[in-house]
Amino acid sequence: MKTIALMILALLSCSVGHSCTLFWASKNEQILCAKNMDWFNTDARMLFLPPEGEKLGRVYIGVESTYGFTNTSGMNEAGLWYGGASLPPRSDVYNTYQKPEWEYELIEKVMEECTTVEQALRIFSVFWEPHWNGHSLLADRFGNCALVYYGEDDASFIKKKDTYQVITNFYLSDTINMRWHHCHRFERANSMLDTCQDISFSLFRQIADHSHAEGPSHPTVLTTIHDLKMGVIELYYMHNFEELIRINLSSELKKGKQYIQCSRLFSGIKLMAPLSESELNSNKVLLEWMGDEEQYLIRYSEDPTFQTFSEIEYCAVSQEIHYSCINVWILIFLLPLCLLSNPKISRCILFVSICLFASCEPIEIQPQYSSTNHSLDIELAEDTPFYWKVISVQNEYASESLVWTFTTGNK
Repeated sequence: MKTIALMILALLSCSVGHSCTLFWASKNEQILCAKNMDWFNTDARMLFLPPEGEKLGRVYIGVESTYGFTNTSGMNEAGLWYGGASLPPRSDVYNTYQKPEWEYELIEKVMEECTTVEQALRIFSVFWEPHWNGHSLLADRFGNCALVYYGEDDASFIKKKDTYQVITNFYLSDTINMRWHHCHRFERANSMLDTCQDISFSLFRQIADHSHAEGPSHPTVLTTIHDLKMGVIELYYMHNFEELIRINLSSELKKGKQYIQCSRLFSGIKLMAPLSESELNSNKVLLEWMGDEEQYLIRYSEDPTFQTFSEIEYCAVSQEIHYSCINVWILIFLLPLCLLSNPKISRCILFVSICLFASCEPIEIQPQYSSTNHSLDIELAEDTPFYWKVISVQNEYASESLVWTFTTGNK
């Protein structure tokens, strides 16, 4: 009975734990890694820490909660990256060799000091971290990658055996216990990486899209894709893979310490028309998209890389205005009680409430996903392929849509 109870507990823990997908690949001089951070907490944050003394500059990515900031992945200026994923809890993990315990998260020491995966593994070999019930994937700009987890006796490592590596939320070392296997996210990411000829941000975005989680429990809150050689990071919020933010780590670290709430960087952008790769029957084009902001840059070009482009500034009139004031609720809930108790008092409260209601400032209610449509008429060259995208300019971290393409006609 005890064995059965432990198995049930493990299964339940597996089903309610944080479900994340991490993958890395190195092909044709490209080195990319990514993480789908799946969590019930949607308050995703980025913490930029510039170099200080002997500590490397770095960014941590995670969530803010009542306990403070919890980092779940990160990258330093040397091109070393890590991403963590939870595992079903175990009761058989011991500090067998009585190694010294580190005073805070060991991965933070790694990110502060290390430039390679091998250096990171040496730190995990020396110290014991008792509070991390999961495993971490580490990769560097030299093409090295390894998985770190805690086994029965000590920290254990699984180094890369191929040009790619994937982890989700089961032990890669356990090939016997079937309850850890048949993860569709793991299988899908492996399949796509196994069959690709080249890797790119576009491919990694597709893999992240195919392996993301939805629903109210543990949706994919933030997706990050890293180029370890160039130090570039792409971010996607709440599994909206139509809108991205591109960040250069070196540039951000020069700005000093920053703590950024990711949700405020995105505008719910989604291109609507013309459909990508469509062929039009005219050179007069109606561009349509969705987005929460009022100001955008519309860029279009005959060059898919946008080395040269034309740009139009777009400013929309505010859409829906809603009134929100606590005094309205006072009126709704207190007035019936006052009417029953004292008519004179009720008339006074009614008069004051009306005055307060009239003084309420209108506020714009922003939906999580945009339902606001925008459109722009332009006239272009005939019989020509064009590429276009929409850029939000509401803050310094300009978010932008994916690039769509269409070909004009001549009627």
